[in-house]
Amino acid sequence: MPFISKKLDKVTPWFRQHTWECLLAGAILLSFGIFLMALGNYGASYDEPLFYEYADRMVDAYKKMAFGENIDSLLDFYDLPFYGPAYLIIGRLAIGGIRLVFPGLEIYNAWHTVNFATFLLGGILVYWLTRRIASEPASFIAACLFLTQPLLWGHGVMNPKDGPFMTAFLAAMVTGLKMVDAFNHPGMDQRTRDDSKSGWRGGWKAATITVLVLGGILFADRAVGNFLFRPILKSLFDFVAAPTPDAWTVPIILKLFPISGAIPLADYFSKAVKILNLVELIILLGIGLAGLIIIFRKSHPYTRWLLLAGMTSGLAMAIRVLGPAASGLVLLYAFRVKTKNWWKLALGYILITLAVAYSAWPFLWDNPISGLSESFNLMSAFPWNGSIRFEGNNFLPKDLPFYYLPKLLTIQLTLPLILYALVGTLVLANRIRKKEASWASDAILLVWFWVPLLAVMVLRPNLYDNFRQFLFILPPLFVMAGAAVDEIARWVKRLSVRAGLVALGLLPGIIAGFWLHPYEYVYYNALVGWTGNVERRYETDYWGTAMCEAGKFVSSRTSKASLVILNDEILRRLFERCSTRALDIRLDPGDTLKLTPDFAVFLSRFDHDQTYYQDLESLLTIQRGKTIFAVVKGNP
Repeated sequence: MPFISKKLDKVTPWFRQHTWECLLAGAILLSFGIFLMALGNYGASYDEPLFYEYADRMVDAYKKMAFGENIDSLLDFYDLPFYGPAYLIIGRLAIGGIRLVFPGLEIYNAWHTVNFATFLLGGILVYWLTRRIASEPASFIAACLFLTQPLLWGHGVMNPKDGPFMTAFLAAMVTGLKMVDAFNHPGMDQRTRDDSKSGWRGGWKAATITVLVLGGILFADRAVGNFLFRPILKSLFDFVAAPTPDAWTVPIILKLFPISGAIPLADYFSKAVKILNLVELIILLGIGLAGLIIIFRKSHPYTRWLLLAGMTSGLAMAIRVLGPAASGLVLLYAFRVKTKNWWKLALGYILITLAVAYSAWPFLWDNPISGLSESFNLMSAFPWNGSIRFEGNNFLPKDLPFYYLPKLLTIQLTLPLILYALVGTLVLANRIRKKEASWASDAILLVWFWVPLLAVMVLRPNLYDNFRQFLFILPPLFVMAGAAVDEIARWVKRLSVRAGLVALGLLPGIIAGFWLHPYEYVYYNALVGWTGNVERRYETDYWGTAMCEAGKFVSSRTSKASLVILNDEILRRLFERCSTRALDIRLDPGDTLKLTPDFAVFLSRFDHDQTYYQDLESLLTIQRGKTIFAVVKGNP
């Protein structure tokens, strides 16, 4: 068939040109397919219940804001307002769309799907970032190393804050570095620039000024309590209420405003103010959207990248207050490559970042400077009161050894990644010494990883739950691994040997992921005897995801409302999520109730499984190898 043959002739060169991107797309789809098949096995994590309630509150905050209502009651929710909600808001909106198509999808499974899709986006971003300094095959291998890390896979499912922040940080870096490159090398011909300028001549210029003035008036009115239009609205309502019953205007007014005498006029006025605020917001959003479309269509490429980079940087900041670190790295790169008019780029970038962060974080709306300061102070010294199991000993956060973070990085990532990253570090350092073409990008990658690592070792901030708060420093390791792959390929010429090395690099993560499922995030490598031999020397299921398996087990062992003891309210919610029977669940945090339960469920964290209800027998031990995550006790 000639028609199909011609089409294939056109498509085939495209696939040849984008072979590695197509392979990456296949890896992403395969990963997502595996995740979907195993979706029902995953338990929820300790932080998820409150975070998803916080997401609902923040969506409600935007609804109230649209009508000009106060949102203080929504911000009174533990310490969560100090966490930027940008990802949670976007995720909640995505879940609304997903549940329109799959209305029966359980809320935690819906969130896990969105979380994992965000993790997969991180794999794509790792590929794009690695392409700055490495070949397409090496970038593909770097992305595959990212996707096959059991630790990251596990966090990618049930961590709604640290994993998404890592991806947002990655996005801010990828777009920010591209912005600087586009600013230094516009690559536009004179015709395009002339066309861009011609769009602002004549009537377009006048219309733009008019729209901006209108937008400024509406924004000022909303920002200062409707100081412009509220008096006008009040005068209108006074006019409606003022006429005597026999006035000729009464029939007209009642026709236009069918006010019921049973409802106070003040209620109508309050509703009118809400409608006014909603109309103003719709107009402002319309102006903003139209402005973005015009800018993307008419402006220089570097202006588009400036907008995109500022938006991603702002979203990263509105997920965690450490987001500006990405902006700092981008501006450092711009300075190192001697960007002309550096201050102009920096000013525009920072202003867009701050505007987006402010818009996406309701906690900042009332007092942005104070809010940011409070958030930073809390996040830099989070008051964690528990103990941390490390090297077989219990430590308070302030007493952890200086090598806590580097050791955990060394034992919780796969060994091939660590070896590749070490080689890659040397490769990048050598490129910087020789001032090769990519030396500035190489330097930024080294700063991104090594500076935070050394800062933690020196400053010793409060750390807990292993190093999940520092997942955002991991992406450079995969990029360094990509540089190492290219260097190794220079020395190893045989394709079969190269393929074997790649397989050896990926297999440890793949095998461990299947073996640990659904507890992939509890991964330890061979340096400490793998996860199965860690036992109680390090933190394992610190987020209580094993409560789901325990809930399923207890439900399968009883046909009545059995008495079940747990020792934490959040763990009870995680347990009940997977329980299929109505159970009499009671909390006994310190083994003080002296009850005789049918079942008692405890995590191995803090050795609760050994110290509580010792007279009951173990009915189920949730473990991998010799390492116990949780125990279900009871009378057989």
